[in-house]
Amino acid sequence: MKENYKMLGVIVLSITLFLLLLGTGVILDQELTVGNAVTMVAYGLAAGMFAGALAYLDLKIGLYLFLAGLFIGFVEMYRNFLFGDGGFQDLAGLLSLFMFTAFGLVLAVIVEGIQYFLKKKQPPTM
Repeated sequence: MKENYKMLGVIVLSITLFLLLLGTGVILDQELTVGNAVTMVAYGLAAGMFAGALAYLDLKIGLYLFLAGLFIGFVEMYRNFLFGDGGFQDLAGLLSLFMFTAFGLVLAVIVEGIQYFLKKKQPPTM
């Protein structure tokens, strides 16, 4: 996995940008402004860099947890966009995407940290 960390980062970046553009441009039918485009690119870059960094450090469990959080965030975003009641479904959808992605990243760091300290505590084998 360490050999393909750049490719994984670019793939996560591309998929994130596509899904954000699809959600806001097609489903919500909002026009794309410069501020929205900059925010989407920055979010896609952050997601791609986090995924690439986790792959580069060979933290497989952390990478899977982060990608699961990103996936659940997109599912919740689209669910809010499509079935949300009231006038704040766009805000609630984007907020749920950010929260689930952040939760996945924090959970990945915690799990990998626990795993690191457990491996460090074990005596070396000969």
